[in-house]
Amino acid sequence: MRRLGSGRSMTILGVSSVFVLLAGGRFRRAALIGTIITVIAQVYLASAFGSAAFVQPGIGRAYLRGETAAAQALNADTAYGPAFMATAGFAVLFWLIGTVFLVVALVRTSPRLRVPGILYALSAPLFIWSGQVDLIPLQQALAGLLLTIAAVIIAVRLPREAP
Repeated sequence: MRRLGSGRSMTILGVSSVFVLLAGGRFRRAALIGTIITVIAQVYLASAFGSAAFVQPGIGRAYLRGETAAAQALNADTAYGPAFMATAGFAVLFWLIGTVFLVVALVRTSPRLRVPGILYALSAPLFIWSGQVDLIPLQQALAGLLLTIAAVIIAVRLPREAP
């Protein structure tokens, strides 16, 4: 979980870059709304997973000292308790809403962005969902790869100046 911070920051940089390139276009409002909502979501996700990551070593040490009941209680209350679930749930919902706005702006900007935009829109929820349900080995890694491929194609195909 500790590596999630770099993914969050890359997402913020990526959507901000998309907005800069779409800001002068006809669909700037959708791009702006999607960027704002996505950035808010990523900040909340970083704080949720960051706080869980910082408490987990202490939980592990308590467990190794034989304090298994205390470790389980601390894990349920602090690392993955109601505050974490509420924060992460809110952030995931915002991430999905932001993705919809960004993809609308992308697919309406250029026909070259339709397929990778739709691929991005489908792979974002797949990535989120795959972290919760284990169906096949490496499924979240594969969903993340799909999301990354879509983002790279979008980056390559984005107009370099406002349409």
